[in-house]
Amino acid sequence: MSISERELYNAVLKTIHEMRKISPKRNFTEAVEVQIALKDYDLTKPENRFRARITLPYSIAKKDKIAVFADDPHIPPLRELAEKKEITLIDKAGIEELKSNIRKMKKIARRHRIFVSSATLMGIIGRYFGRLLSPRNKMPIPVGITDDIVKAIDMAKRTVLIRLHKSPTVHAKVGSIDMPDEQLAENIVAFVMDIKNRLPKGWRNIRNIVVKTTMGPPIKVELEAKKRR
Repeated sequence: MSISERELYNAVLKTIHEMRKISPKRNFTEAVEVQIALKDYDLTKPENRFRARITLPYSIAKKDKIAVFADDPHIPPLRELAEKKEITLIDKAGIEELKSNIRKMKKIARRHRIFVSSATLMGIIGRYFGRLLSPRNKMPIPVGITDDIVKAIDMAKRTVLIRLHKSPTVHAKVGSIDMPDEQLAENIVAFVMDIKNRLPKGWRNIRNIVVKTTMGPPIKVELEAKKRR
């Protein structure tokens, strides 16, 4: 059985329309989430478990929660973003403070969706904060010290972190309800296709795909799979 990206896109777009019809309006901007349930997939085998970063076509939210551990060369271009509160900037002095204030670091880990770090700081981040960030699947995206960290942050806004470990499901926030339907659909399709391509049997390992808002009811993506020779 196989499904083309166009077929998936059309099915997802139809699901988004249905989601908007039945999801009550809220006084805040809800996230849009996708959940993929797997079948015939043995998670007792270590080779079947994985973590991944999936980069989508569009930013997940207008106001994202990104924390950046920055070494000195990366700090100047980040100051404006920090002043606008688009990121939480943590320099070397901030890291030293957090090393002795794990409670504060836990709060930062809980409140931020994704982390970015100068590659030169990854060793110290792993040593002192790995036990907090790794279980949350939030180890930072490393950026080379000569690379453009602002571009890396722009990419982080389009990146979701997923982990397939104990439960045979993969889920992630892939957008927000105020995004155009077409952009939401493209993000969802990119997410689903990436997961499908990581599975040994592709579509045959996917039981169902569900789309929902944060507090809304789940809606199944109805796929008309075609048998291909």
